[in-house]
Amino acid sequence: MPTRRPSRTLLAGLLVLSVAGTPALTACSPKPRLLVAVARQDAGPVAVVRLCDNDRLNAITVTEFVETTEPPSVPLASILWDLVNLSDQRRSPTIPFGTTPSGWKAQTSTPFELSSGKRYQLDVDASGRLVNAVLFTRSDFEALEPDQVLTVDAGGYGATTMPLPAFERRAKESC
Repeated sequence: MPTRRPSRTLLAGLLVLSVAGTPALTACSPKPRLLVAVARQDAGPVAVVRLCDNDRLNAITVTEFVETTEPPSVPLASILWDLVNLSDQRRSPTIPFGTTPSGWKAQTSTPFELSSGKRYQLDVDASGRLVNAVLFTRSDFEALEPDQVLTVDAGGYGATTMPLPAFERRAKESC
């Protein structure tokens, strides 16, 4: 039985629809909330969070990923530091990794040092919404100058290094 080919009119219509529909699909995606960074303080890593006006910081988590060569080659993840905010404070904190500030509860707090060959992810939950996570390695952290932070790039997916004042401006603009 011969196969029937789609008409050129149908193909042209689908092409127009896909091109015309693309801006509508991309225009509605929410802009990234670029409110979290990793910085160096007293030689150790700290979480730097800048909240929007109506936000409340609910939780902070640092996860360690270990690449595996064994099947299935999926990274193994371990939560190293997981804090829940029990207070009603609406401030933008800077919290050293592995510590538990007043008004917070540690769900998990494993003493750790950043290791070579592992990836880390800093996640923040602000007002019930996950803020873009910062992915980094030990070498990324070690390359930071005292006045710099490692944060999410403008697209919300990769990482970039920038001066702290530039990060604070960008965080304010992303609100």
